[in-house]
Amino acid sequence: SSLNFQQSYFIRIRYASNGSANTRAVINLSIPGVAELGMALNPTFSGTDYTNLKYKDFQYLEFSNEVKFAPNQNISLVFNRSDVYTNTTVLIDKIEFLPITRSIREDREKQKLETVQQIINTFYANPIKNTLQSELTDYDIDQGG
Repeated sequence: SSLNFQQSYFIRIRYASNGSANTRAVINLSIPGVAELGMALNPTFSGTDYTNLKYKDFQYLEFSNEVKFAPNQNISLVFNRSDVYTNTTVLIDKIEFLPITRSIREDREKQKLETVQQIINTFYANPIKNTLQSELTDYDIDQGG
């Protein structure tokens, strides 16, 4: 008998984009039958000349949702822009499928907890007294978590 084993992956891209903080490119990655993933891209270079980009002009971006594939499953990747900033350029250099192992999952959960703890710590004016900053809003807290 064969097991219906599925491997989980994180998808990471290496890209360059010349948007700005106000005109960030947004891409959607569709894997038909598997996932619909969307992400805003931080600008990585300025100007319109993308013929001489350097290594530093690219960034990695990891989609937040994991995807699962069966062994030998054929997949299609469809990238679409979902922003209106037609004057921005997006160049995708690399698409990586990173297998998720138990140790990777545990490391990521630990990193998430540490990040949340750091965010919580920044919300307190004096960690000794654990007094919340008076100007802190619910929105600030939501954005931190």
